[in-house]
Formats: sequence, C-alpha cells, structure tokens
Amino acid sequence: MDLGAILSNNKRDFNRELVHFSEKNTTIIPLDCNEYIIQMFIEQAANFDTLKEYLSHYHSYIRYKTEYKDNAIIEIIESFNLDTFVIEYNSTFADRPQDCLFLAIIDDEIMKESIFTPEIQNLCDPGPFYKIIGVDESWSSNEEIYYDYATAKKAFDKLQ
Repeated sequence: MDLGAILSNNKRDFNRELVHFSEKNTTIIPLDCNEYIIQMFIEQAANFDTLKEYLSHYHSYIRYKTEYKDNAIIEIIESFNLDTFVIEYNSTFADRPQDCLFLAIIDDEIMKESIFTPEIQNLCDPGPFYKIIGVDESWSSNEEIYYDYATAKKAFDKLQ
C-alpha cells in the first residue's frame, strides 16, 4: 500500500473526473501525489490555526503559481468547499506499516494535536477525529481499491 487520501463526510456531487468513492458515511478521495507533497501540506498546516488562514498563505506562496502536483490537495479542498476532513497517508512494505501521515481539520479549524508526520509526532489516537468527522477509519483495509492511486483510479474507472 502506498496511498494518501482525503476523507470526508461530505456527500456532495463530486466532479466525475475526480477519483472518489462513497463508502458508508465516508467520501474517500485518493490523492494523485506522493508522500512528500502530503507531508509538506500537513507540516505547513501546523503553522496556522484555520484552514482559511493556511489557504490564504498558500495562494501567496510562489509554488502555487506553478503546475506542480502540490496544488492537487488545495484544488480539491477549494473546489468542493471542504472544511471538515482528514488527510491521511499510509504505506506498507511486506505487509508491515512503514509511513503514516495524518491531519484532521474540523469546521475549518486545524486540529494541531492530530498532526502526525516524521517531523511532528503527536502521540494521538486518530480514532476520535474519525468519530467527530463521522468517517470510517477502516477505509484503507480494502487494498483491492486503495493499494495506490493507480489501483484506485482503475477501480473508479470501472464504476463509470
């Protein structure tokens, strides 16, 4: 497994071009970007109290004006007006967990105590954040869909 995703209880009509799945009360949006982009997004979020402040800062950041995949996370959040969600990244090697990244944003507030990266290691259980948001924390156990972005896209395309 090597996949990052945005998890939300938002049931909006998402763009048919956006790879996404609805499972139980959860919308799962696999991210087409690597671990380092997700890690950078999460670590930068630690510097702000609200998502609105963070996005405002990000738009002034010079890389935003480029075509980097860094923008994929921002574009999804803004396009669908997400203000309550989790960003999570998991990877495994030989069925053993390798890397985990986590961030919860609830009603526009960046839950700093939820942030987990190699640089910022809060010892928190993500379970309560899943519960507050109302998303299913077992989403990543379905590796037939959520193994990596290519696998997720292939599964999504079959549904279309």
